[in-house]
Amino acid sequence: MMPESLNTAEIVFQESTDELLQDAVTAYSEYGNAMIIAPTNSTVRKANIKLQAAVNHNGKVLDLTDMPITKGSYGFKEGDPIVITKASYKYDVQNGTLGVIKSAVATDKYACIVELEDFDEKGSKRLLEVDWQLFEYIDLAYCLTLHKLQGSQAPNVIVLLERGILLDRSWLYTAVTRAETKVHIIGKEGDFRYAVNKQGAVDTRKTALAEMLKNSKLQPN
Repeated sequence: MMPESLNTAEIVFQESTDELLQDAVTAYSEYGNAMIIAPTNSTVRKANIKLQAAVNHNGKVLDLTDMPITKGSYGFKEGDPIVITKASYKYDVQNGTLGVIKSAVATDKYACIVELEDFDEKGSKRLLEVDWQLFEYIDLAYCLTLHKLQGSQAPNVIVLLERGILLDRSWLYTAVTRAETKVHIIGKEGDFRYAVNKQGAVDTRKTALAEMLKNSKLQPN
């Protein structure tokens, strides 16, 4: 279902340059709180590394020297958004739980401290000491695939379009509905129209997507 606050006035299409990832960095910098969605793990990894360098270059580096694990899935810093990719009943987190690294000082017991999006009994955002077992399932979350997003939403969503096996109407619809208020789509106009017109394996939302996107801003910014 489409968030009530989201309508075609909040969907913007930007014709990408030949530097899609740089376009993503520029767009990300325009929003105070944004989530980037890309179709492939390869693009997600490249985008995460580029965005971390661009927007969190002064963050304190998580030093894993002489720790139980000496290398994570990325090089992490304080202030990085992260996603937990495995459920843990011990810590009451799900696959797709999002958070921000608040302390990048590793100890023998834990790798870092993460502020999660949910709240504790006092109404404050919950802090989680990420132990070394759970640390193996932490990824950067400047950019995510829909699979890793696991249904989470954000006020502003930036969607990166790339022609490939995953790009179809259902994928685009799902990406757009991750936004609570604004969607910023970046890609080639031909790929945008390709996605709108290509039916997915389960394509029950075609009328809603076509209606939602046909009046969106299709002119480059």
